[in-house]
Amino acid sequence: MLLSLPMPEENLFYHPEAAPPNALVPQFGSQGEKREYLDHLFGGHEPVEGAGKLIMPGMASGCAVDVTTKEYVAEMARLGIMGTWAGSAPGWRILLEDLFHEPPARRKELFSESNGRAVEEAAAFFHERCEHSIRGVNSMQILGDFDHTVDCIIQSGSFDFLAAGAGLAKNFPERFAQPDAAHMYYIPIVSTATTVKLFERFIAKKEGNRRPGAYYFEWESAGGHLGPYEPDKSIEQVIAEIRKLAPTTPIILAGGIGYRDQIRMAQEVANGWAFATRGILSQPHSGLPRDVVENVYLNSALGIGVDKRSPTGFPSRRVLTPIPEYTPAMIQEAVDNCVGCLRTGKCKFLQGAARRKAGEQVDAGPDEIPYCIARELARMRAGIMRVPGVYDGLYFTGDQLRDFRRDTELHGEEGQRTVPTQEQAVWYMLTHDSRKPTA
Repeated sequence: MLLSLPMPEENLFYHPEAAPPNALVPQFGSQGEKREYLDHLFGGHEPVEGAGKLIMPGMASGCAVDVTTKEYVAEMARLGIMGTWAGSAPGWRILLEDLFHEPPARRKELFSESNGRAVEEAAAFFHERCEHSIRGVNSMQILGDFDHTVDCIIQSGSFDFLAAGAGLAKNFPERFAQPDAAHMYYIPIVSTATTVKLFERFIAKKEGNRRPGAYYFEWESAGGHLGPYEPDKSIEQVIAEIRKLAPTTPIILAGGIGYRDQIRMAQEVANGWAFATRGILSQPHSGLPRDVVENVYLNSALGIGVDKRSPTGFPSRRVLTPIPEYTPAMIQEAVDNCVGCLRTGKCKFLQGAARRKAGEQVDAGPDEIPYCIARELARMRAGIMRVPGVYDGLYFTGDQLRDFRRDTELHGEEGQRTVPTQEQAVWYMLTHDSRKPTA
């Protein structure tokens, strides 16, 4: 059922009769109606294959550090999309402060407190602005404050689902079986059937463990940090393998979805669909500054590739802007301000800094991690440039950005780029097909 929303006349892409069926969330008049619909989607009661299988509405994935802002999520909810708030380091603003005078343990505490306050602020915002809408949050298991942030998210009572990746949250089957988490569903982010097999073992370890509301299957063309994938297998093959392991759990397909025919393909082979890059290249609520969208993302002169030098150890797909070259002084400054954004022993940037301090020669080769990811993502989110007009740093993107740059009806011509509203971007995606086969 499509939402009955008044759309402004300037949205040339609003053609609900041309959109894929069941692509949007219906409107709810009460929490009871919303809870019933959530149980329909994530409760494990509906068939996930064959005739009459469950078809889920679209999900706007959570991105980077506060790129999918709370305002972005609220606007997606208005448009009938399940929005996902960026819950990785939500208290990111403290990363812009100078904390060198604080001892390491206190810096971690300050960061954790800042994350907790950010969750509280987002929860209050959602209660006030979109009480009856479906909204979720995502996070990364590798983060040092992950467990505390997850507890804050659960206890806020304001989120309907939590999607987690960059590691497997082994405690989720037990944690989400607790009474205080009964209102939420958890969604593991996976990229292979092998990962699902591991998670199914975690579920089976203890009687009473709770199953996930869905598996979020991220195909290899996704943006940001990437899990392992099997290039010799098709989407259909991997989904079939996941079905055998979890025959009652819905699958949400993500990675490479930004057009109507790709949504239809996802509805056919999976149950739900998710998008990211298409949505964040819009205004006014995306956390990407407008000039970054115009001069980085929509700049066809800048390539797109997979970078294996993230401090997390995971490869990541991004726009190939130059990474800032950290001088010894900048490295020391980052170490002196470290808030432990990644779990102890996981940060490859800190490991390299420690080797330097010990007098080892650290070559600037492919295994060298030349930057602090927390500082760079916070700097990008705040629109801070080290050199005016020079866009260096981390700009995560899906591989389909190459095609989006050619959507001149939406984004204008090269040299005269335009940034659409969220509403225009969503309805363009729902009513325009891609230029190439989706298989």
